[in-house]
Amino acid sequence: MLYNDHVISIGVIEPHLHAGFSGGPETLSIGMAGEETIRFTHSPKFIDKPGAKPGVIKDNPFHRWIMEFACIAKLKFIINVVNDDLGRTIFATAGEPQLAFYRGIEHAMLHYRVKVDEPADIIICGVGWPKDVNLYQASRALTYLTNTQKPIVKRGGLILISARCEEGIGKGLGERRFYAAMVRAKSPAEIVKKMKNKACLAGEQRAYAVAKSLLFADCAFVGTKFPDMAKKMKMLSFKDMDEALEYAFATRGKDAKVYVVPHALVTLPVSR
Repeated sequence: MLYNDHVISIGVIEPHLHAGFSGGPETLSIGMAGEETIRFTHSPKFIDKPGAKPGVIKDNPFHRWIMEFACIAKLKFIINVVNDDLGRTIFATAGEPQLAFYRGIEHAMLHYRVKVDEPADIIICGVGWPKDVNLYQASRALTYLTNTQKPIVKRGGLILISARCEEGIGKGLGERRFYAAMVRAKSPAEIVKKMKNKACLAGEQRAYAVAKSLLFADCAFVGTKFPDMAKKMKMLSFKDMDEALEYAFATRGKDAKVYVVPHALVTLPVSR
């Protein structure tokens, strides 16, 4: 919002796949960015850089870029909140963008960070409303759980995402681009190979991120209304959790280690 030549940003601080955390300058530099900016910041070459991961701020090139963008855009004041898993505000911060944002991140880390002992063979997770509304948004769970410095799922493990996905792939142009990129390739490896050194249109970067994650672990949607779409995206699909777990233990062993992550997009697992 522009008021008396001062730019004010209002947003929510929570883990972000590449920027470390949403909110602060990210609300402005990504939320209001045009096609060219999104294509640059979300290109495989950019998001593959070390440090561009959820919950990481130090030495994160993505975070550094959006901070620079905020300075260029003359962001003067932010109002940000940290919410719990029920959407209730548990902390609010306001003021000079950098100081207020980092103050909010300190509280977000305390709330979202979870300590784990070792990676699991199977992850059962949810994404919560409104991210469970379509496959584009719900697929973030896969990327958030694998795009960390120490993933909590074993290489070759299985991630089960419980999401209805009432809208199918989603209604926007970015969602359609994502789906097209996923289905026209024969395999996740082909997607990564073709997109790795190219600029992506807005939405296509999600196909690259998902494909990279699928090379690390398998993924299945549970209870989705559009199982055929999930399968065309190189993922599995099960009608309910009973069917999913029967497959999971049959393929990963009856003694497989299981973690339940109710809100995968706002959980920052760290090793003890």
